[in-house]
Amino acid sequence: MDSQTYRDGSPDSRIAGSAMPCACTIAGSDSGGGAGIQADLKTFAAFGVWGCSVITSLTAQNPKTVLGIENASADFVRLQMRAVAGDFKIAAYKTGMLPTEDIILTVAENIPRGVALVIDPVMISTSGSRLIDENAVEALRSKLLPLAKTVTPNIPEACELSGIDLSHNPSESAIADAAREILSSGAEYLLIKGGHLSGEYSSDYLISKSAAAKDADYINGKTENREAENCEIETGEHASGEFETGETLYAHNIPFDDRRCRIETKYDVNGLDIVKFTGLRFNGDIHGSGCCLSSAIAAGLAKGYAPQKACAVAKEFIAGAIKNAYISESKRYSINPQYFK
Repeated sequence: MDSQTYRDGSPDSRIAGSAMPCACTIAGSDSGGGAGIQADLKTFAAFGVWGCSVITSLTAQNPKTVLGIENASADFVRLQMRAVAGDFKIAAYKTGMLPTEDIILTVAENIPRGVALVIDPVMISTSGSRLIDENAVEALRSKLLPLAKTVTPNIPEACELSGIDLSHNPSESAIADAAREILSSGAEYLLIKGGHLSGEYSSDYLISKSAAAKDADYINGKTENREAENCEIETGEHASGEFETGETLYAHNIPFDDRRCRIETKYDVNGLDIVKFTGLRFNGDIHGSGCCLSSAIAAGLAKGYAPQKACAVAKEFIAGAIKNAYISESKRYSINPQYFK
């Protein structure tokens, strides 16, 4: 699969080239195409980001079940990371399924310092299969989380990482307590996803230890190039009002329809800042939704977005990908990052 682009040392002038930012996903392969590496790369492409990949595991699965798992060796994971870092300027990394302690340690050792890292702490598949060894959780907590710009656990994963039960519509105080435990690892931001909770609306909580000055203008609705990015999002000052519809999303001119996002910000809640993103709840299990959300955040970071903005845009994006989910023969839903036309 080797190729030689040009022979005389200069690029072909007929090829314009592209200035796309680059992101890399380190995750498992989903043979059904709805989650893992496949969902990540589709999401990167939807954001106009070049996607590289490091495959940690091969899974024989579909949205209904996991039939088998074959993990890559830690050495081969290291070799893949070396290959992509050797010829691509990677602006953000995203991790998904890291099934063994050796793989987690290898990823932690080889992630370039100073590059944005989004960790989706994948532990259980939507169909209920465990995707990580029991003894790998501590390695994830102690070795990889300290390197993260953003960690994106769902409610069960947040419970396991923090040791605090959040399963029964927890208060914001309980969510903050769990966040404090997880952030003590050294991660900069934590996005606790509320998809496993109940209610007409679904809220995700972006929590950090202190206010990030670089993001303050965006939170307060003052970003200068906001209109140019075609992403209109309601801010905390309108939190008590009705959800409003924006106009278009990204370069694809996607109508927002009901992909609405309300933002509420609370500063210094027991030493933590909380940004709450709320949107409509879609009923049913959506295979690959966590992969798509974390990849969308990584894509935003690769494009230079601040964490709050990356999470807000990802929240908008995933609502469309869920609404236009792909339905398999067993009538299960898979996330569809390619829903735009």
